[in-house]
Amino acid sequence: MRYLAFAIVLVLLSSGCTNVSDQDIALARKAIESGNPENCAKISDSVGKDLCFSMLASKNRDERLCARISDEELIDGCYMSVAMMKQDAAVCAKIRDEQASKECAESVKGMGKEVVKGLLE
Repeated sequence: MRYLAFAIVLVLLSSGCTNVSDQDIALARKAIESGNPENCAKISDSVGKDLCFSMLASKNRDERLCARISDEELIDGCYMSVAMMKQDAAVCAKIRDEQASKECAESVKGMGKEVVKGLLE
């Protein structure tokens, strides 16, 4: 899980978020390491907050966290990621783009458990 925390810091820094403070990075790291979404909610930068919720939703396999994301495109990506991690095509139905929703469901159905296990390691 340490690699996941490191990944979110890299995503925040490379996403064009030049206003990401050290405090926001620390909150994102704490959120990913602890699994606590309230740390994401404390991030002041909206893009950083959205990315934190998205990564945490995937890590926790909790699509309810996707609803806390403000960016429309990131919400759909969040649902897709959670669907893959849970291997649950029903989550794909929450994706607003009809074609993306269908592709998500097909991908989930075609994934093997070994693939998901590899993503978690």
